[in-house]
Amino acid sequence: MNEEEIGKYEFKEVVSGDSWKPEEEGDRIAGILLHKESATNDVSARYTLEVDAGKQLVVWGSANLDPKMLSVGIGDVVIIEYKGKKDLDKGKTLKLFKVLVGERKSK
Repeated sequence: MNEEEIGKYEFKEVVSGDSWKPEEEGDRIAGILLHKESATNDVSARYTLEVDAGKQLVVWGSANLDPKMLSVGIGDVVIIEYKGKKDLDKGKTLKLFKVLVGERKSK
């Protein structure tokens, strides 16, 4: 891309690398979904949200969150709320999340 083409755009710095770490029930994050990365054998799924102009946070997937995020598309406004933990068998726990997808209000 040449300088003339670059001049047709406004640019903002992208700040990334931080991740959202909910600790208490009711903690939530809201933003625009920018990127989804599927889980692999070694790494959980990751969702990148723009929470402020240029500020991005990564939300790590989980067994409860991932199925809910399937219906969230890139560019959607989303709220992810931490709903606490559920005890499972063999001393394991499951983190619970509520996912809301925004729809533009009609005037």
